[in-house]
Amino acid sequence: MHSLPLRFQTKMKNRHYHFLPLVLLFILTPAAFAQQAKTVPSIAPDIELLKKHVAYLASGELEGRRPGTAGADKAAAYLAEQFHRLKLGCAPDRGAADFKCRHNGKRRDGYLKEFPFIAEVELAKNNAMSFTQDGKSATVALRDEWTPVGFSSKGGVTQAGLVFAGHGITAAELEHDDYANIDAKGKIAIVFAGAPGGDNPHGRFGRYADARWKAIAAKDRGAAALVVIAGDEKFGNERLAKLEYNQADGEAGIPVAVISRQTAAKLFGLADATQLDAMEKAKDKWPGFADATRKLRDVTVNLLVEITRRAVPAYNVVGVIEGGDPKLKREYIVIGAHYDHLGRGGSSSLAPNSSDVHHGADDNASGTAGLLELARVFSSRRDSFAAASSSSPSAPKSQG
Repeated sequence: MHSLPLRFQTKMKNRHYHFLPLVLLFILTPAAFAQQAKTVPSIAPDIELLKKHVAYLASGELEGRRPGTAGADKAAAYLAEQFHRLKLGCAPDRGAADFKCRHNGKRRDGYLKEFPFIAEVELAKNNAMSFTQDGKSATVALRDEWTPVGFSSKGGVTQAGLVFAGHGITAAELEHDDYANIDAKGKIAIVFAGAPGGDNPHGRFGRYADARWKAIAAKDRGAAALVVIAGDEKFGNERLAKLEYNQADGEAGIPVAVISRQTAAKLFGLADATQLDAMEKAKDKWPGFADATRKLRDVTVNLLVEITRRAVPAYNVVGVIEGGDPKLKREYIVIGAHYDHLGRGGSSSLAPNSSDVHHGADDNASGTAGLLELARVFSSRRDSFAAASSSSPSAPKSQG
């Protein structure tokens, strides 16, 4: 049997790996699995241990395990302690040649691999929006009528024209393009929040309803900035106005702002937000649509966006079980689970305006508990791995 290094990891959820370094867990050849079944005794999972892990990770004490918070740090410390009890090795720092753990005191920080996490987004000093319409200039009140969104890039545009792009959705596979026949280059694209037919995530345009997809579409069409019309009638309740930042998605690449429905109605030359509601529902079939979009094209906008992002340390937790086969001991099979969750909610939760703890038992305390149990099972079989490796055809034969 080929006994290889086993490396276990629990990792923060992140799709962009430059934020989150990948750590390999273990790789085993198919032949190894076949031989292992004959030579290594099976060990049953411990249901009570699984329950214990889930109960702690999903407890109120950890407050939803949002990365960068005390609750997430407690979760990381708990996982590191479990790895320590199982006597797992630690992933080597750069230049190190072994899997020896080097902890500082009681803290099992040899298992912890730090990376920066954006925990807070704040408005900086230079944020401003104004527009000129029919020869008259007006200032848009920050926070009351507009605000940058959390993933906006820093920047500004001066006396830029506006183009209306529906919901700002471009989806080739759906044969839908809100930018068809629109020249957005160098202009500010203004779009409705959400998607046609509502914000149903399982709807036809569900995946494109997120403002980040709208920003990508606008940038790809050469827009200098994107302005999203709030979906909520009360701007104070608007999700996009919460200055939240998704670590996985990064910055938009262009300035992105959200404006109140009342302000948007003014830009279209409409009497009030009620007319805007009618236009949103009927689109180009609304009787006043052509006149409203013509008036919008006569408006110019000054926009300046500057936000500050505060990074805090977050942690991957990595454990290693080293294999015994000298030829294969630098190959790995990867096992991973994200141990973070949504904390107290936010834009990515089903209760975006809630301050209640989102416990995350299924997402992903259960998967993390399963990984811990796999680590326990494999670590308890290390002697069997070594013995099987010594009898493997791939192992070097004794000379004495």
